[in-house]
Amino acid sequence: RFNEHKQYTFLRKFERDLLLFVVNFDHISADLAINIPSHAFDFLQIPQMDIYPAVDLLTGKTESISLLPYKATEISVEGYSGKMLKIKL
Repeated sequence: RFNEHKQYTFLRKFERDLLLFVVNFDHISADLAINIPSHAFDFLQIPQMDIYPAVDLLTGKTESISLLPYKATEISVEGYSGKMLKIKL
């Protein structure tokens, strides 16, 4: 459930803050399943947890996401929209 031609995502980390950027270039809302590879967890030193509170810096809303290398991270994004999720590690 991720179309690399219509959606884009990337991670950035500084100290104990992880930012997950998710962009939907399609006009249709999307329920995405983002696979974060295990080497990203190792390189960025991300603790694996089933539930993290994440704040969307664009709206201020909080949602719960999982960050696990063996399970896709589920995120919903409106059409022609995006999210900047800030996660405290």
